[in-house]
Amino acid sequence: MITELERDIVKLSETADVVSLMLQFMHNQVQPDCDKMESSLLLDFTKAAEKYGMYPAFEACKKGMRARTSSRPLEALLLKSTYDIEGIDTVVRQTLNMPVEQVLFALNNSRDIFILWSLYREKWRTTFPAYQELVSSGPTTQNYRTHNATNTCLRRKLFETISIFLENEADPSVEKVDRVVSACRKTLSCPRCSIVESDSDWDEWRARVAESINGLPKWSEFL
Repeated sequence: MITELERDIVKLSETADVVSLMLQFMHNQVQPDCDKMESSLLLDFTKAAEKYGMYPAFEACKKGMRARTSSRPLEALLLKSTYDIEGIDTVVRQTLNMPVEQVLFALNNSRDIFILWSLYREKWRTTFPAYQELVSSGPTTQNYRTHNATNTCLRRKLFETISIFLENEADPSVEKVDRVVSACRKTLSCPRCSIVESDSDWDEWRARVAESINGLPKWSEFL
């Protein structure tokens, strides 16, 4: 005969929903989709998965965090700042133009995370304009046309087009700059333009752009 004694009952601090998720991950069955899980539940489940060493569940939680990066960046920021800062700069940069009150509310009034976010935004506002200036001006200020410039000269659109693609890029990178510049230089050329930037001009400009990108804030700087 099996008897139940009060001292045999294990009391958990987790909610019933979290315990249910833990049990589902322990059994051979279709596991819950963390990508679609409500954020507060995902956060609690992540805490439990880490606490009890449920590594497959913890990895599933991290995947659920990444799924929120584009559609729900504030939720992703709250989750990733606590458990998985890899790629967090891509997330936080999507939130920098949001109202302060909205960010604070979404972060559940977490003062530590909000302070980091505020420091990040302040540095972004002082460093990002230098990047914007570089990508909008191009490698030279020379007048590159000696023929009668008309709207049919594609060359005159080169720097303007580069600027359109890169100037307000929320998460700039040298790789993105290279792709845009390469495509624009191939398609926006004019055989009648007498002054065209040399490869060394472009290389020097690229180095300055890379330096400005490296000067942008990183979340890890403020930890």
